[in-house]
Amino acid sequence: MHVLDYDGGLVDASCIAVVAGLLHFKRPDVEIKGEDVRIFDPREREPIKLSLNHVPFCVTFRIFRNVGEDGSGGKGIASYLAGEDEIVVVDATLLEEQCSDAEIIIGINKFGEVVQMAKYGGYPVGQMTVIKCIKIAEEKVKVLHDVVMNALAADEKRQDRDGVMAELRADNERIIPG
Repeated sequence: MHVLDYDGGLVDASCIAVVAGLLHFKRPDVEIKGEDVRIFDPREREPIKLSLNHVPFCVTFRIFRNVGEDGSGGKGIASYLAGEDEIVVVDATLLEEQCSDAEIIIGINKFGEVVQMAKYGGYPVGQMTVIKCIKIAEEKVKVLHDVVMNALAADEKRQDRDGVMAELRADNERIIPG
């Protein structure tokens, strides 16, 4: 993967690209008889998609201390968001990333199963902030999943304009000698 431009959100964009690439990839069909291995040309048999069941996406959150003008750490009258200890930013720009106090990356699938979580930066983040981030990530991943799957379906439809791939499907009737 080559990054051409970077203004924040590198982990999220890279994860989307990798997941889309894996879901788009098709390997050639293979037949093994004893010690003989035959790799079929895509014109002979339709290539086979990878089997990915629960596709995770990453959502990155940047955490800022809610410090008021008086430097009271968010508890004073002049705090930016009254009652909030931390400010959470999703899809931060490069400048926001550089100014943040902490980073949380949550890998989650469309079913709401958290598959990984990483926290960077020395600022301690409260449990309620982490739970709020998980809830936001769950909603964002549902949208990301739909966008990626719709784009892949549109590409597959574009590639199979004349229905040629339907004729080459791996589940078509095969005559196996022997």
